[in-house]
Amino acid sequence: METIKKFTILPKKLLEEDGEVTPTMKIKRKFVNQAYKGLIEKMYKGA
Repeated sequence: METIKKFTILPKKLLEEDGEVTPTMKIKRKFVNQAYKGLIEKMYKGA
């Protein structure tokens, strides 16, 4: 079973116009992982 151990609130709302979500509001993980790579690395740096 997986559990959430760390999380961060993004500095802005994800928008379809920015290419971050699909028209049905599903997250485009590849794009978001690349765009917020710095935040993700910082979050897990102390793990």
